[in-house]
Amino acid sequence: MILNQAVFEVYIMTLQDIMETGKPLEIRRAVGVSSRLSGVDRKSISDSLHVSIAFLDKWYGVYVRMGADGLLLQYQGSNSYLTEKEYAEVISHIQEKKTITLESLCGYVEKEYGVVYNSKQSYYDLLHKARKSWKKSEKINPKRNNVVVEMKREEIKKRLSENSAAIKAGKLVVWIEDECHLRWGDACGYIWGNTNEKTGVEIINEKEGVTVYGAVNYLTHKTAIKEYSAANSENTVDYVKHLRLC
Repeated sequence: MILNQAVFEVYIMTLQDIMETGKPLEIRRAVGVSSRLSGVDRKSISDSLHVSIAFLDKWYGVYVRMGADGLLLQYQGSNSYLTEKEYAEVISHIQEKKTITLESLCGYVEKEYGVVYNSKQSYYDLLHKARKSWKKSEKINPKRNNVVVEMKREEIKKRLSENSAAIKAGKLVVWIEDECHLRWGDACGYIWGNTNEKTGVEIINEKEGVTVYGAVNYLTHKTAIKEYSAANSENTVDYVKHLRLC
């Protein structure tokens, strides 16, 4: 579309008002349109504004049809929602990801389509439509070797079986021990993930917190729990001494 100089000047003045007083998204739309009217190629605009070419094309089209007011968030005549095609594209984008945060979804919809919903429920609806559910992530140690773990389990079963008589007679006491490392913010590990699938987040190192040693007597099921500042050799030895007194 070719605009004559008079119309071009009126458009630029109107866009300038938005760029000076508008909201961040409105400013981005206005700068994109103004740059295109000035003859800057779309790729350069896309790179400088960190938006997609689809974003530029959409709001340039809205501007041509409705004028600068069409770029305002509160303007009722503009298309402030996703089209059916865009909606399907967003759903596909969500489904391609194993996990996704609400913040990244908001950023994607704004960057690619220039749409910002007033209510978070609109984004929740997109996530539900893509079969994502809100769940607490589980910690996964990437260094875990399942073969070694299974071999250790079989070794423990064998030793328990071989010493079952001594255990039942009270000559041998067996404690099943583990440590629990409690951290601040443990309840903040929720994320949108695929429905009916566990969501894992790899974690190797964690911040300091309270360490709790606990054990269950294999025969009597009696428990022994004790808190420590950390899980280390000194505290482990102390806990073993504690078990001997139980």
